[in-house]
Amino acid sequence: MARLYFGMLVLLGGCLASLSNNLFAEDVVSQSEIERFFVLKPADQKKELVRVFRERIEFAKNLFYRSEIRNEAFHNNNGQVGDRVPGPPARRNYAHWQLNNDYRYDTEYFDPAKDTVVQWSTTCWDSKEGVCRNFVKNEGLDRIFGRVDTVTNSGILMNDQYSFWLVGGSSETFPLPHYLFPHLLSCQENWDIIVPFEDKKVQLVAPYDAKEKFEGATSGTGKITLVLDPKLGFMPVRGIIRSDVLLGNGRNIWREERFEVQESHLVSNTWMPVLLKSYVRSSVSRNGRFAGTTTKVSDMRQGAVAKSDVVMVFPEGAEITDAIDGIGYHIDANGNPVQGTIQPLYGLDPSQVKMPQPKSKIRPVLIVIGLALIFTALYMKYQERRKK
Repeated sequence: MARLYFGMLVLLGGCLASLSNNLFAEDVVSQSEIERFFVLKPADQKKELVRVFRERIEFAKNLFYRSEIRNEAFHNNNGQVGDRVPGPPARRNYAHWQLNNDYRYDTEYFDPAKDTVVQWSTTCWDSKEGVCRNFVKNEGLDRIFGRVDTVTNSGILMNDQYSFWLVGGSSETFPLPHYLFPHLLSCQENWDIIVPFEDKKVQLVAPYDAKEKFEGATSGTGKITLVLDPKLGFMPVRGIIRSDVLLGNGRNIWREERFEVQESHLVSNTWMPVLLKSYVRSSVSRNGRFAGTTTKVSDMRQGAVAKSDVVMVFPEGAEITDAIDGIGYHIDANGNPVQGTIQPLYGLDPSQVKMPQPKSKIRPVLIVIGLALIFTALYMKYQERRKK
């Protein structure tokens, strides 16, 4: 019996040793890859980061996720985030479908005091058509308001701060710097890479010019400072974004945002942040306060978005403002404009307004049957004439 116990202990010890060696080997490989990056030439380090960022952009071209956004205010404690300002947080929930440059957002807005949904909205962007469609419904109000326009809904994009990590819309209709990785690639010639930084991490500094966001701006300076974690596929784990803009009247406007990734998940071989904290203050902040945002992401799926997911059909009864055709109308149960409700928008000449036509309800099979009956009738008439 003693020999049996001894044999079991030896076997168990061997298994543990083998497991320990395997884990250690994997750790050595991981560490060696990190060390390899640190000894690369600066040009090769840049190539490696460019490759990783491009892969992230491809990853984000077909993506679905749900997110919860909470906004709160914090006191300024000598330039640092202080105590939270009392009061309920502002909350929004998003469901986001992204397919290349097309997207759809479903949004829920909450009443801060009651923490109940008081408004629902959906917005879709079709990059091929260059058309944005959106509608909104409010709690306690039976009316639904919709809009068709040639510009994206910038309010939705700015409020869902997680889109900063992705790519969407179009740089022609929404500022490219809003999307982190496309912006980094656009200014890669001006990167400053510092390695090793802290505990085997990488610091990346890139320029950021926000002057195009302000009318009358004469100059702008700024930079993005990121800390990348090689163990997470060089995912940014924290950063500071600072911009200073000089207006034509001599006034300087500055804005600084700090963010930190507190939790990340591996999705389709790509590490993605799923819990983030960010704090913003600017030259116009009340009492120098920080605007704090907590973003929680769930149900993230990559590669499963179809075209039908980013197409929106207006609900029945929606009151539509069509800024493209210059008309307003209501929607029927089939998604068509109700003819009796079509009116030109205020200030437009009715003769210059393009009135939409209802979709044909004649099915192709009925058309074929009709043509067959016509040809049959003509053939019979032809045969009667031959008999005469």
